[in-house]
Amino acid sequence: MKPLHTGAVLRPAKSPRQDLAGATAWADGMAEAQGETIRLLKDAELPGAERPTGQLVAELGAGLPFWRQAAEASDADSFLEHLRSVDRHNGDEYVRRIRGLLDLPLPASEPRQASLGSAAPARR
Repeated sequence: MKPLHTGAVLRPAKSPRQDLAGATAWADGMAEAQGETIRLLKDAELPGAERPTGQLVAELGAGLPFWRQAAEASDADSFLEHLRSVDRHNGDEYVRRIRGLLDLPLPASEPRQASLGSAAPARR
């Protein structure tokens, strides 16, 4: 996930309404980062987490065209619409599942299910 996380922190400070060129350039970089993340996940050996990893790859693959469309957006409204579509395919649920299966820590806002017991719902 490192390419995606690295790209995300490089998000322009100005909104797409203020700097569409900067936003579309960032989206182009994010499309590359998402493609690289997909390649890395396909090559990763994650024993016990193969199924959610495959699901994550599929979800990220479904979102990739929206990054490319955002990179080609001719106006801020179109850019933002494509970005909302990307958000619907971020794969967060699979990332949390994979991290749990590999006994990796979850972000502070998402407590580990194992520490709460199987009946406890995750906080959002």
